[in-house]
Amino acid sequence: MIKPLNNSIQSFFVLMLASLLTYISMYAFRKPITAATYSNELVFGFHYKSFLIILQVLGYLCSKWVGISFISSMEKKSRLALLIGLMFVSYLALFLFAITPCPYNLIWIFFNGFPLGFIWGIVFSYLEGRRNTDILACFLSISFVIGSGLVKTIGLWLIQKFGVSEFWMPFGVASLFFPLLIVSAYVLDQMPNPSKKDKLYRSERPKMNGEDRLYVWEQFKWGLVPILFVSMILTLNRDIKDNFLVEIFNSFDISDDLTIFMRIEFYVSLILIFILSMFFFIESNPIAFKLIHVLIFVGILFSWISVYFIEKSSFNVIYFFMLHSIGLYLAYILLQSIYFERFLAYFKVKANVGYLIYMADFVGYLASCAIIVYKEFFYFSSSWIHFFIQMNYLSLFLGLIFISLSFYFFFFNKRNYG
Repeated sequence: MIKPLNNSIQSFFVLMLASLLTYISMYAFRKPITAATYSNELVFGFHYKSFLIILQVLGYLCSKWVGISFISSMEKKSRLALLIGLMFVSYLALFLFAITPCPYNLIWIFFNGFPLGFIWGIVFSYLEGRRNTDILACFLSISFVIGSGLVKTIGLWLIQKFGVSEFWMPFGVASLFFPLLIVSAYVLDQMPNPSKKDKLYRSERPKMNGEDRLYVWEQFKWGLVPILFVSMILTLNRDIKDNFLVEIFNSFDISDDLTIFMRIEFYVSLILIFILSMFFFIESNPIAFKLIHVLIFVGILFSWISVYFIEKSSFNVIYFFMLHSIGLYLAYILLQSIYFERFLAYFKVKANVGYLIYMADFVGYLASCAIIVYKEFFYFSSSWIHFFIQMNYLSLFLGLIFISLSFYFFFFNKRNYG
């Protein structure tokens, strides 16, 4: 067993690196299927890849529903076994997907997605309730951007350079990352728990039962309802863009560039790290919670404006996609990583982030699944770029309204939830 680290700076960097590598490794089990187009495959006349994404998102959706209670009541001593066990189930599902004839292999993608939906909650449970949770969570959330671009690049590399089939490619990518996952998860599990000083600056994060969850909801529902709609909109847009970026880029004849995903995500990540790192220096929970609302609004607005230039631009469209990603991921990462952490600290609520994040994720993936079904069955002839633009125009405008409502209820209408 690794000896627990006493040096706080050393512990911080090890904790950050271990959590980041663990979650990036998780993306190697989830996102490789999005690097392939499966363009030669149809199911009942519909796109095979759409069924893939729907089933994986359904698995995610089910795990988020279960996770509302499961993650919030999880025993800390069982986290490592859960993490590795769930990842192995997902890995096995990719193997079965590769060896099962098409289209019967589709079912295994549901069992690939279901266990992966619990990983964020398990990993974040190691980070929450600390004075440096903000910066740890920001770096972890950047793995959304880094991990997705990295595994899609590796997936395309295996297909184009080594002739790996689209069906074996996801298992191949996951195999490359499985050893890294085990090592980083083990190191993560050796990290010390939040100190007494951490608990003083933030609130205590106990496991929750049904009564605890109901109490938090009844106390803060007027502010939480609009923020759940914001989460739904951001998750929907992030998921559609992430899952069908290859198809969207095909409209501009730029998807054959093996490095395109990594280059976009790299620059986006650098900018986001610079912006999000400011929260490390903000000790005041009221100030931080207000600033998060403002930056989510700015991120959504920035992304919404960028859609216009994506639609109208005939050159350098990649730069406008980068601007869109910066705004979208800024808002999404703030909501996924810092929002609920500062919410609990601001109101001194004895609860954990897992309950709130999994509730937000559930509505987000429910919308994502519904919109993919709608596109495939009722908007089949429309290109993904056209659908992407129209969806962004409407949903991001609604996002601006809902984040404003959340800000109003939390800061100007406190009688609703005191």
